[in-house]
Amino acid sequence: TDGVESRLRDKGVDTARIVMLPNGVDTAMFHPDNSDLTVLRRIGFESTPFIIYAGTMGLAHGIDPLIEAMHILKDRPGMPTLLMLGNGSERERLRLVADRLGLTNVAFVDPIPVEELAELLPYAIAGVVTVAPIELNLSSRAAKLFPLMAAGLPVLHAGPGHGAEAVEAADAGLAVDNNARSIAAAIETIASQPESRDRWGRNARKAVDPTWSWETLVSRWLDDVRTLTGHA
Repeated sequence: TDGVESRLRDKGVDTARIVMLPNGVDTAMFHPDNSDLTVLRRIGFESTPFIIYAGTMGLAHGIDPLIEAMHILKDRPGMPTLLMLGNGSERERLRLVADRLGLTNVAFVDPIPVEELAELLPYAIAGVVTVAPIELNLSSRAAKLFPLMAAGLPVLHAGPGHGAEAVEAADAGLAVDNNARSIAAAIETIASQPESRDRWGRNARKAVDPTWSWETLVSRWLDDVRTLTGHA
């Protein structure tokens, strides 16, 4: 991200030695039209409507407020189920927290191949990204963000950093503080406003294709490398 580049410059790294290659997404694989309902059946999850957290569950992601938000919403009609798809050091602890709270509106599912994830995402009503409010995250952007956007999902981004800025700049969803009440309110908004969801989803797809596609990013990166090494 630009923030990481700035940190390197502040540490005295020569600008000529820095070539930016940000995280991106395969916009052909992750596409609103690339869907397969049988993926949901294969993983044993057919609860609709649902929102999805797809990716690593670690300390830096600050996921506890998301689980607490689902506790706030568990008895409210019309609220989506949360599909927690992935693995990580915090997954088992979070699953136990959800069990202790009796959250039937949260499901934990093992990781699946990336091709199947791409086919599953279009069925969600929104994607969720959480980041802990720590300094490391202020200059970072979660890798899980762009696949959600490329699949045409509105994004609920909870926490600081370049990811929240990207969602706000694209009008691709809601960026909120990473606390349970803010997340719960955002989920209610997303669930109750289908027209806003459609707009956010269209904006999300438009924002990443082609700007954040791997084809665009890697091509630009190779051009920069060739220029800096004299092999243009």
